[in-house]
Amino acid sequence: MTRLICALLPCILILTAACQPAGPVISGQLESPPPKADLSEAETVTPLPAETAPVAEPSPTPTNEPEAPVCSPFSDWDQAALREHISNPFSPPPFGSDDPHQGIDLSEYDPANGYAVPGKPVQAVLAGTVAGVWADRFPYGNALLVETRREDLPEEIRAIVPSTLPALEFYPTLSCPPAEDEPPDGPFSVYTLYAHLQEVPVNQVGDAVTCGEQVGHIGQSGNALNPHLHIEIRYGPPGAKIASMAHYDNSATGEEMAAYCAWRVGGQFALLNPLDVLALLP
Repeated sequence: MTRLICALLPCILILTAACQPAGPVISGQLESPPPKADLSEAETVTPLPAETAPVAEPSPTPTNEPEAPVCSPFSDWDQAALREHISNPFSPPPFGSDDPHQGIDLSEYDPANGYAVPGKPVQAVLAGTVAGVWADRFPYGNALLVETRREDLPEEIRAIVPSTLPALEFYPTLSCPPAEDEPPDGPFSVYTLYAHLQEVPVNQVGDAVTCGEQVGHIGQSGNALNPHLHIEIRYGPPGAKIASMAHYDNSATGEEMAAYCAWRVGGQFALLNPLDVLALLP
């Protein structure tokens, strides 16, 4: 009997403990988790309005269109307009002669009186690097020279640049120092000159210039009888830097005259017709 009571005693104690009220939770023990909400009821509850997050604007899809290889010198003139505004055409002299005209002149006219007017913004025709900036030096006046290396030229322009410079037929009567070096061999860079600008260009030698970048305004500086843009394009040795050039002026230094001779008649550079380049406008 005693053994039976001892065997039943744990069961009696367990049943007794189950009937007691719950006591405080002992440290180290976890409370029973709260009952789960009935999800079926949650469907009928109207949620509180949430703050609407601003929707980011979609980024523009890149077009991967390359920069225009050739740009008009004036943003609102196409090929036809450029040809209509040529006030002095390209008229290359015999090689070695300094006779005009070795570029093209472009003028804007006042419709009221037909006179050429200054101030029209001028753009770069080709991308490149500034090779010269001249402040009111005769005959080009305020001018900017930009080099475009062969590897950066559009394929169509590379096709019209000869691989050799023409031989000098005769030395000009122009006051020039004797040529010291033989004309260089290619590959050549193309150099674009913007002359008779209204103001001295703000660019510095070595600056990068993009196609269509504004480089000045139509002016009347230097040997210009009326406001116009003179564009002159030549090909020659890569990396040329011309700090200044001048001639036909008592103020011209020996270095300026030597640079002028090298550019115009010395055999280091040879002419391209600017219209052959501008013919590639899109």
